[in-house]
Amino acid sequence: MENNICLVTWGNSINYGTCIQCYALAKYLRNQGYNVIIPDSYKYYYGINHPIETIRIVKDSIINKLIKRKKNNSNDIFQKRIESNKKFAYEVSKLISINSKSQFEEIVSKCDSFITGSDQIWNPNYIKTPMLLSFVPSGKNKIAYASSIGVNELPNNKKRMYKKYLNRFDYIGVREKTAKEILKELTNIDIQVVLDPSFLIDKDDWEKIAKKPVDIDEKDEFVFGYFIGDARRNEEIIKTFLEKNSYKLYYAISENNIKYSFGNGNVDYGVEEFIWCLLHAKYIITDSFHATALSINFNKNFFVLQRFLNTDKKSQNSRIYDLLSLFNLLNYAEAENTKLDNIVMEIDYNKVNNQLGYLRKESYNYLNNALKGN
Repeated sequence: MENNICLVTWGNSINYGTCIQCYALAKYLRNQGYNVIIPDSYKYYYGINHPIETIRIVKDSIINKLIKRKKNNSNDIFQKRIESNKKFAYEVSKLISINSKSQFEEIVSKCDSFITGSDQIWNPNYIKTPMLLSFVPSGKNKIAYASSIGVNELPNNKKRMYKKYLNRFDYIGVREKTAKEILKELTNIDIQVVLDPSFLIDKDDWEKIAKKPVDIDEKDEFVFGYFIGDARRNEEIIKTFLEKNSYKLYYAISENNIKYSFGNGNVDYGVEEFIWCLLHAKYIITDSFHATALSINFNKNFFVLQRFLNTDKKSQNSRIYDLLSLFNLLNYAEAENTKLDNIVMEIDYNKVNNQLGYLRKESYNYLNNALKGN
């Protein structure tokens, strides 16, 4: 029984990073000999026993449905990716479909440790209390691993909720130092900064699941792009860089469905094809946290574009800055007056890998001690 772990996170999404972080943390834990159970739903937590939280989630569900109706439905465009990522989630990461309250309660009863993380599961803009382990009974080991709030501050009207549930945790590890500074005001529990799960397994493990896309000739030297935000303001700079170096650009079209005036965009890449592109690209240009993290893990030359203005209250730039600062790589992120020409700079991965080795050891120790109750 002590080897059963319930991993509480998102795992099935059109977004690559969501799928990647779930797979990586589960893979690491399974490599350590644990039986990892990943429920795909926490809907059976809600009901008459939790009226306020149930009303909140029903309200949010109605609002989200109204928002989706106003937007163009892009599911048809991304249908192949959705199906591919779903298959990855259930067959590779091994999510479990939860179809009854009794099934959900059985999982809770047979697991002694519950790990919530990673990704922006604690982002106040879409936080759900099960991601704060609200459903876990007293006496069960409650662990946060690389949980992220994703923003620079918490709204005052949600601090009470965070404080209530954070103080039930036994161990709290967050992904960014910004999150640590914000959350330490709400709890007396020691908070540790740990690596994103994508760093817990090495390049060899990622290569085992990578699949070459049909539209790329692996003999080509190419640049891979992945932009969750709108990178069109940088089109000319990127185009000049490509022409100067005679590189082709392949890019995975993100959920925003923005296409660019050059390069080869594809909506169909699943997680495995996405990983292959990162592994084999000559350079990577992105505004994605996980594309950046894997670029570092794979020792690739890369450059990070800003997805948000730093003055935007919903800006998520801090999580990428915090990541890059861990490895002294802030020069490879766009800032005011920064030119994309920086991408031609070769990254000294000897220094980066030394730091990665040290941070990996710290993260391994945190997680292993938390699971053993040390």
